[in-house]
Amino acid sequence: MGAIYAISLALISERLEGEELITANAGYSVKEGVGGTLGVLFVGIAMDLFTADGTPYVILLACILYFSFVLTRLEIE
Repeated sequence: MGAIYAISLALISERLEGEELITANAGYSVKEGVGGTLGVLFVGIAMDLFTADGTPYVILLACILYFSFVLTRLEIE
């Protein structure tokens, strides 16, 4: 999961240049920071509710949400 940040920045740099690259990099960094903070918060709440099983539940929920997002962007020809 840690490599997603580096790979995403590499993909952004392949597609954008100049000011667009700076804006995209800053936006992605802010979203990554907010997501990292909220992720820890959600894992803590889930661990309070479900003991040690809370962490896999949060990861599962995050994967389901991401998969749903990808399906909405998928173009079928």
